[in-house]
Amino acid sequence: MRALICGFLNFPRGGAASNYVLYYSKVLQSIGYEVIVISNKNHEYDGDTFEQIQIEEISIPNNKFKKFCTYNIWTEKAFVNQLKKYSLVNNDIIISYSRDSKLIGGLLKYARRNGCKMAAIVVEHFAKEDYKYGIFDLNFWKEKKSLNSIIPKADYVFPISTEIEKYLSKKNANCMTVPIMMDVEQVAYKESGDNQIRRFIYTGNGKMKDRIDSAILALKELSSEEICKLEFHIKGVTEQYVRNLLVDDPKKYNVIIHRWMKYAELQELYTHMDFIMIPRQKSQMTISNFPSKVPEALSFGIIPVVSDVGDYTKYYLQDGVNSIIFEGCEVNQCLTAVRKCLAIDQSVLKQMKKAARECAVNRFDYRNWEKPIKNFLES
Repeated sequence: MRALICGFLNFPRGGAASNYVLYYSKVLQSIGYEVIVISNKNHEYDGDTFEQIQIEEISIPNNKFKKFCTYNIWTEKAFVNQLKKYSLVNNDIIISYSRDSKLIGGLLKYARRNGCKMAAIVVEHFAKEDYKYGIFDLNFWKEKKSLNSIIPKADYVFPISTEIEKYLSKKNANCMTVPIMMDVEQVAYKESGDNQIRRFIYTGNGKMKDRIDSAILALKELSSEEICKLEFHIKGVTEQYVRNLLVDDPKKYNVIIHRWMKYAELQELYTHMDFIMIPRQKSQMTISNFPSKVPEALSFGIIPVVSDVGDYTKYYLQDGVNSIIFEGCEVNQCLTAVRKCLAIDQSVLKQMKKAARECAVNRFDYRNWEKPIKNFLES
């Protein structure tokens, strides 16, 4: 049995999409599939395999026009040409990771012609307001077509959230919700020491979903005594962006801005953190999404400090046990959450970090999903 996963993923370790597919692939390997990922490649990693996953590269040209064509016009042809290398049979499965109606439709047709199964992974559901040109945005209509009339025709659909599952189930899609997973055994977890400094981290570009601006501005409202009790690490947002918000030197507020780093370097940074800050406004986009940094941080025993948005706060996190959950995402609400973190004494902090790690082990480790996914694919 072979599973061929198709999408622009920057595989491996190129971001949230790549990580989702990596752990999903590990599940498929464990239940007997040979996994081939067809994707553009993250060239930090050499070779044509990664953790026994074969990589078939979709090359992205440097030329702007050709790059645009690869992503928007030649997409279906590029992936189908890679699929043609394999003589597919009825127990093989093609899996899309995309919102592009043309690509998903092309993969579905190819699967039907070759007598194999088709599955679709769905991780986003944007409202018209989330697109640059609203209902006049071509991508809005491409996603709408995908969700309404193409993805429901797949044999199996894997929404990342119950919100997306509800929507697709109304279209008679055969769904199983699977959140972002982790390989927790690969994470070097160590219990925190007695450091009195509370270390926060934010990872991301601060665009669209996260309101990192509110968290940064909340630091300005802290007293100098409170500032001395924390470090706020930021990875993915520029120093200039932070300076513009604070209208001051970030170091004055113990803000440490990290430049681009490899995934292994990010993992090392995580080992020193206590909290991850994720303020989000409640909307169709954020309710439908499941941020990969939540289970990733939990694996390191990092306590999520999160707005009450989405499945992770509803089904996985417990306020005051393995997380700090707060309403809203405005400056005063982030400020209250930060002060709540600073007020946690050392013994309670250790308990919460341990509970965070246990949540990752028991709920997000990919091994927990082997049997449910196997049963679903055999149903």
